[in-house]
Amino acid sequence: MHWVRIAVSIMRNSDTTTLSGALGVSVPTTTGHLVGVYAGMAEEKSSGDLSAVSDVALEQWAMWTGKRGRFASAFRAQLCTAQGVVRSWEKYNGAAIRESDTDRARKTAARVAKKAGRPSGGLPADGPADRPAIGTRDVTLRYDTVPQTTHKADDAVVRAAYDSIAPAIGANGRDALRSLLAAVPDPESWARIIRGYASGQSMAQGRPAGAERLAAALEDFVAQGHHRTNPRPNLFRGFVTSAKSLPAPKERQMTIETDKADELLCLREQNVRRALVNEPPRPLPRWADEIDRMFPDGRTWPRGAAA
Repeated sequence: MHWVRIAVSIMRNSDTTTLSGALGVSVPTTTGHLVGVYAGMAEEKSSGDLSAVSDVALEQWAMWTGKRGRFASAFRAQLCTAQGVVRSWEKYNGAAIRESDTDRARKTAARVAKKAGRPSGGLPADGPADRPAIGTRDVTLRYDTVPQTTHKADDAVVRAAYDSIAPAIGANGRDALRSLLAAVPDPESWARIIRGYASGQSMAQGRPAGAERLAAALEDFVAQGHHRTNPRPNLFRGFVTSAKSLPAPKERQMTIETDKADELLCLREQNVRRALVNEPPRPLPRWADEIDRMFPDGRTWPRGAAA
């Protein structure tokens, strides 16, 4: 059974109130429609990308009974990126659902190992870690320090997972990637997790982690033995976040300019939404024209807007 996380401030969120105005329904009703969409996405194990989901399916998830196409159009304009990805999905639900699936696979592997007579060596399928008797040494032994006998995935599955993500990893991290995928019970899920960082979907502001940064994170994760003793996606997230990258000065400057381009795009998208509810636009920063010139591909403008 899947579940979804809902922010406690959802009914006060500007996206919700603006969507409510665009739909012509109350904020509580709009919140119900949003929860319906998020539940539908969870049941479909969605990556957050709705570009291939039809408007009819989207409105069925929302249980929308108003004018056909109205909800889908407003939802995509308000809560999705230009590529059709729900902006908040990965932050609140995508990563959490993938971790739940991986944890379920790990527990299933532990039960299989137990039935086969192999010591699980760590957390049992459905219970706390075994502890030594009171008065013995290592009474405070934690699960993440216990060596585990890992379930071996089929070699063909490991190879397929490796081939699907290796091109996005720096060459120096591919041995670590192969070791990780060979050790975890569900290499396909881990390939999707790493792909989320490579594509930027799991990163702050949607910026890709970069091949060398992912290579450094994988090397550290595997060097510390976590791929065997504690292969948790949330733990790996910390390695990706803290991985050191050493871009050239020109690349560092480009990162600053890209941040400004993202900020400018966000501000213009907010102004589009404010116009829908007859609110005055927020002023653009002084450097807006300069950033527009640096990105002639139109990335600083909302989809469909003309510079």
